[in-house]
Amino acid sequence: GAGTLPRRPIILTFDDGYRSTYEIAWPLLQRHGSTATVFLVSDLIGKTNAWDADEIQEPLLGPGEIAAMRAGHIEFGSHTKTHVALTTLPPPRAIAELRDSRIALERLLGDTVRVLCYPYGKHNSAVRILARETGYEAAVIARRRLNSPATDPLRLARLRMDPNTRLESLRWTLIQLRWLFWT
Repeated sequence: GAGTLPRRPIILTFDDGYRSTYEIAWPLLQRHGSTATVFLVSDLIGKTNAWDADEIQEPLLGPGEIAAMRAGHIEFGSHTKTHVALTTLPPPRAIAELRDSRIALERLLGDTVRVLCYPYGKHNSAVRILARETGYEAAVIARRRLNSPATDPLRLARLRMDPNTRLESLRWTLIQLRWLFWT
């Protein structure tokens, strides 16, 4: 909905719902009085990152950890049912991934789930239409740009950060993006 944002708003997001978000990130967020949004793979809550079959299987958040984080003002969104690239699916299966995840998460959280994170960042106009039709009001992608009031809410950009991202690099990216906004 419409509202007022701070002068330089930043929203922190965490994809996949790894337990490390609870063990490492959440205590830091609490210490600094910050909040974030975590995108959960609904069929894998309390399990592991099965979508990365060739990788080390890392534990994902369970219902108890999700409840504790929710009580601590962490928001949750959908990362679909199984973390499959929606652009590779026939529409009925993509609809099931989107709809069933939202419904399962709403049941778990006791609240409306409005935001989606496209697995692998994969989306196209057909996927965005299906996302809207299955009840999502917004979705995030990984693109190096700023959002504005004109940004399609189903294509909200984010900056990717990983363990190798240095503070100086992030600062430089933010400075560059600030100038891009005015051009």
